[in-house]
Amino acid sequence: CHRHHHYHHHHHHHHYHHHHHHHHYTTIIIIITTITTIIITIITIIITTITTTTTIIIIITIIGFSY
Repeated sequence: CHRHHHYHHHHHHHHYHHHHHHHHYTTIIIIITTITTIIITIITIIITTITTTTTIIIIITIIGFSY
């Protein structure tokens, strides 16, 4: 039982070391969040552009058929 306690203490020490590396992990999360936001913004702009272009093409087609 005492040996098991020592093993647990060693594991806790390893966890503490991992916790020390937690700041870098937070930075990664911030970077991922920023990249995701940029990607979503770009996708939104692309969708808006495609929708606008499609609408313009439809209007031009309708005007074209009108003549």
